[in-house]
Amino acid sequence: SERGLAELQARQRLQALVDRVRSLESEARQLESEQESVARRLELAQKSVERYRELARSGFVSEVQVQQRQEELLDLTGRRNSVDRTLIAVRRDAQALRAEQAQLDAALRTQLAQLDRGM
Repeated sequence: SERGLAELQARQRLQALVDRVRSLESEARQLESEQESVARRLELAQKSVERYRELARSGFVSEVQVQQRQEELLDLTGRRNSVDRTLIAVRRDAQALRAEQAQLDAALRTQLAQLDRGM
């Protein structure tokens, strides 16, 4: 029947959206874990820069070594910013898919009601 076919197609589209949302949620959890890891590494890198600055003032290490630690800190800061941007994008995509799910569900209910009235 036309109603059964419409329902089947909509359910398949809904399931595909549900699967994509789950995948994005999993990706978001991985990114959150990476965020925590990068934050810890940033904290350690900042301490390392401070320690090397002290050692350089005392003449135990060169300014080149301090600069290397600062570059590592900058690299990690860039990595953190990249992870943050990716996480924001993944969350935004998941939210858009949830909205699409709601629209599809509402459209299905409307279509089924119209088919039921037409019978």
